[in-house]
Amino acid sequence: EKMTDSGKLTCYVPVHSNFSQFEHTAPFLSSIGGKVFLYEFNTDSKKMGEYYKKIFKNKVEVYKFNIEIITNLLSSEPGRVIILLTSSSNYGFGRAQANLFQKLKEIYPSKIADVFHVGHCMYGCDSCGIREHAVPIFFTRYFNKTMAYDSSSIRSVFCSPSPFLNILIC
Repeated sequence: EKMTDSGKLTCYVPVHSNFSQFEHTAPFLSSIGGKVFLYEFNTDSKKMGEYYKKIFKNKVEVYKFNIEIITNLLSSEPGRVIILLTSSSNYGFGRAQANLFQKLKEIYPSKIADVFHVGHCMYGCDSCGIREHAVPIFFTRYFNKTMAYDSSSIRSVFCSPSPFLNILIC
């Protein structure tokens, strides 16, 4: 269990998209655990929730993204929280999300240690202007052999029942 001066440290991850952003938060969640919040507009939210629960088992709790749920959890959190954002602040949604969590940090300064952008995607399009790729975590878990999945587990999520889709997983 990771500790800070004021107790246990945990991550809060708002998930607005799909598996392309999983690896940006996975090293943090696998190390210190946390809570994942799924937006209702996310068409993959059910799959994402199941996947986070399966991969991280008892290290991660999954919730619907709801400001009341988040503030209630923050109020009762025993330690400090790091908010990990994956949405790009180059777009309106990402800026709104970042502003929301910065405002929550002002309201809960003793609870929220930081609001941190961990990266927008793994596609290499540079739409974020690289400014959000602050931590070189793209392949950390691969090289350390700590990934909790492989190509067959990814295929089971995306390719069922057709086994003929090729997926390159490095």
